[in-house]
Amino acid sequence: MQIDPKFEASLLRVVDRLLDKQNTSLPRWRAAGQVLLVSGVALSAFSFLNHGEGAFAVQSLLLASLLGGFCIGISLWLLAFAKQWPVLSKYMDRKAIKRRANEPDA
Repeated sequence: MQIDPKFEASLLRVVDRLLDKQNTSLPRWRAAGQVLLVSGVALSAFSFLNHGEGAFAVQSLLLASLLGGFCIGISLWLLAFAKQWPVLSKYMDRKAIKRRANEPDA
């Protein structure tokens, strides 16, 4: 499978930026994950505990449970990323990443 050189170069630039700003961006990723987790749990709890009376009760409960599940899923991804990134970044060669990102064919 061939990887598009433009996509590869842009991905390597993003990785390089993450390596540069690792100390400042990881707390933001972690905080965003925690906020989304709390929001998702609150929305899910609302949908489970609400008995739903009224004309739009079913739709609002469905929407609350869908948004809650989505928030929980994204938060778990963000929290896993923030936890794994410091370990993975130790094994990345920054010079090779910069060199490959700046190559003319990439």
